[in-house]
Amino acid sequence: MSKDKKLQFNRIWTKGGKAKQTLLQKVAVRGLDTTEKVCFEYYMGWIKPQVVSKYGHVEWKNPYWDMFRKRNKHNNVRRNKKRTKRFDKKKN
Repeated sequence: MSKDKKLQFNRIWTKGGKAKQTLLQKVAVRGLDTTEKVCFEYYMGWIKPQVVSKYGHVEWKNPYWDMFRKRNKHNNVRRNKKRTKRFDKKKN
């Protein structure tokens, strides 16, 4: 199904017209950039609404990319703090 949806998006994007304008409007209303990449992620359903405050403020994000950034950030921190055998020995 995802391959069909990708082909469908490519047809919409290259052909232009009303379908492309509708897609661009939907992306713009949600406060996102109207680039091809962002429009593609929105069309595929990868961009989801996320509540960011207790008052119901919603941001539209791709949760996969946020998770990927956090994971890499965490790995870089751990990589710089390697422990040695001498450091881990308990003092008597």
